[in-house]
Amino acid sequence: MPLPVSGPCSTGSNYSSLISSTRDSTQKCLLQFSDRFLDPTDEISKWHEQQYSRLFRTIQYRKEKTGIGHEFTLLLLQREHGGGIDRYCRVERIGDPEHLAQVACIDGTIAEDYIQAISLSDPSSSSLMHNSDVVAEITFPLTFELRDVLAICYGISKHFRAKRYTLQQYNCYFFSWTIILALARACMSWDISPSILEHVDKIRGCMMQSIYNQGPLRFRSIAYIMSNKALAGHGNEVHPLDQAIKSLIYTPRFAESLAIALRGIFWPNRLQIALTEAMKGELKTLASESIALITVDGVQSGAINNPIMQDKRHLDFKYALGRLTHKAIFMALENTLRAFPQSLAALSPTCVLIKQRLGHEVWCKALMHCLRQPKRLFFPDFDDQEIPRRDLANPHAHQLIELPIRDLGFILPSVMLGLSARFMVTCGLTMGIFMKRVEYDFKAQNKPNKNVLQRMTLRVGITARSAALEIRAIPGYLSVSKHMVLFSIGAHVGRQMDPTVYELLEQLARNSELETTFVKSLYRALEVFDRGLQRLIEDDPEYEPSLSRPSITFCVNSMLNLMGYDIEAGWSLVLRQYFLDIMTEVAKRELEGLIGQANVEHMFQVRKVGNGLSRVDILDLCSSRGVAQLIKSVTLPQESPITSHNPDSWSYQDLQQYIRERITQLSKREINFASCLKHIPFAKHHEVCQKEIETTMEEIWQTSAQLIRAQLHNV
Repeated sequence: MPLPVSGPCSTGSNYSSLISSTRDSTQKCLLQFSDRFLDPTDEISKWHEQQYSRLFRTIQYRKEKTGIGHEFTLLLLQREHGGGIDRYCRVERIGDPEHLAQVACIDGTIAEDYIQAISLSDPSSSSLMHNSDVVAEITFPLTFELRDVLAICYGISKHFRAKRYTLQQYNCYFFSWTIILALARACMSWDISPSILEHVDKIRGCMMQSIYNQGPLRFRSIAYIMSNKALAGHGNEVHPLDQAIKSLIYTPRFAESLAIALRGIFWPNRLQIALTEAMKGELKTLASESIALITVDGVQSGAINNPIMQDKRHLDFKYALGRLTHKAIFMALENTLRAFPQSLAALSPTCVLIKQRLGHEVWCKALMHCLRQPKRLFFPDFDDQEIPRRDLANPHAHQLIELPIRDLGFILPSVMLGLSARFMVTCGLTMGIFMKRVEYDFKAQNKPNKNVLQRMTLRVGITARSAALEIRAIPGYLSVSKHMVLFSIGAHVGRQMDPTVYELLEQLARNSELETTFVKSLYRALEVFDRGLQRLIEDDPEYEPSLSRPSITFCVNSMLNLMGYDIEAGWSLVLRQYFLDIMTEVAKRELEGLIGQANVEHMFQVRKVGNGLSRVDILDLCSSRGVAQLIKSVTLPQESPITSHNPDSWSYQDLQQYIRERITQLSKREINFASCLKHIPFAKHHEVCQKEIETTMEEIWQTSAQLIRAQLHNV
């Protein structure tokens, strides 16, 4: 959707453009990009071609003296063939001045990002300096091109959250911070260091050593038992699973996976998160390549049905495995349901964002459409009738404050959805386990077992008890069900109504807190099963792989199948449960040194005038007319003034800490210092706010990194 450009204005010395509703089109260029970066047809591409001075090493982070303390970034440009600084380049973000009241909404308003080149001979350049103060001046160890800043702005404009202007998060401060840190990150060479292959070789050796250090006891874990196709005792022999892991980590693909993880790291303290995702991908590949190890052939499957082996000890072992499987499954279910409200609460801002981007009218009509056939709430993709297409929601039509009476419409569908979903999972899972057990008994003995009726009574009792617990939990889950309805409706009509909603749904699917919660619960269940299995094997001095492997494989596959995993996906989960922490910890321990070395080698020269927001004028957004008025000025705490005029040498970590402190102030300021903002709906908790800002910055870096081409500066 093209962004509106405000009309031209007369030139003047006031650069507080957030309040102004006009623009000088001859000097400023709107940072609006096509899908392709610097497409020749874009106005920004034409503007870039007209610039003669494109190189810079120093930028200034500035704050205006008037208005609301608007902040922006100033590039000190020089010509490509040498020479001194001859041009300033101002890069800034403002909210759409025609709809300032919308900046307090969770989806904000349209962001207007501008870039402006000002010659030093232009009188307005001196006005620019007089009307703003330098907060910090950073000199980089590399020389950047103007297009590198445009690449960062391109990444911001393509991010599903950051492309909108919001008061609490994605404002002028965020815009400047992202540019500063992305340029600083481009100076870090940890992902292209010549020593990276040496570090990868150390990681490979340490990973295998960490596995071997567990000794023969690892052969009694479910991962090793399921993959012990030869039914050997092994002892100190090489296990086929060890061989498969070694073959995997010594491939070039493994080294490339680590390099990609390093390349995407923006915040060094998120190294473990990046490596965890990389190792998940590698273990998924391992599961695909080693799936043959867990197949049970006819000889082995017949072993468990052999009448000779059906003595009391073997039957006790088999029934003990069944009880252990039942215990593990219900632990997974219990942990999932316990963490379910917290996970949905974390997704709540995105669900509300989906609703706002759809528009309240569209959302209500979609809700009524789905309630006529409730199956659409549970299966958004199962629909034989589309909602009639309508025009996209007006981006300025969001209500600032929603009427509480409208939320009453959530109660009935929330109760229906909450009860149905929870009963379906609880009762269905219980009966599913029972039917699998009966099927297993018939296959094992070719006749009904005398204990089948007793176990059926037990399962029915468990189901009734679970249902009673669910009824008691209904009041506490109404808000959870509300968020489920929000997401279900968004998934139902989002793809038909608005491409921006589709982007949100894709992002939610990729980073789903619900999926993470579910997988963690399965990890716990597998750990319980693994520990219980260890005790069973210890109690059985005549442990026989020929008996245990088919039974254990059947129980694990049945458990994961009931949770929606096929054999390969379930095997991948088993491998992750056993090896993920080991592999991630080894890689993290080695690569932390590489990142630390890059921090020492590349330093930034920083002149810092002060820390904290020196002046904050809060906009009165509670007026029914939505007119922005200055109502309060707040002076925030300052650091001690700098007595030395020499620039300080900062590492990348120091610079990040400086920006992080300002992010914390931004996240807390509007709640702590502006009483009217406390009553605006959908305000995010400051911890959620800060986490989202930091994650968004990293995602923007991952988009723009491949477009940045900074060069070493020859001193």
